Amino acid sequence: MAQAKVLDGVAAAKVIRHEVSQAVAKLKNKPGLATVLVGEDPGSRSYVNGKHRDCSQVGINSIRIE
Repeated sequence: MAQAKVLDGVAAAKVIRHEVSQAVAKLKNKPGLATVLVGEDPGSRSYVNGKHRDCSQVGINSIRIE
């Protein structure tokens, strides 16, 4: 039977964020994300907050409409 391989998601995310940040920095026009939050669902709010946090970490513009 094959040996299980444990993946380090935190390390993988760090590498991906770094690569995306470098790619975004080279762009003339920065990409953006717009979100529209409808309602008061805590899960939806948390998800949207995470997307905007991710964008700010890699230099992507984001707009939130509630």
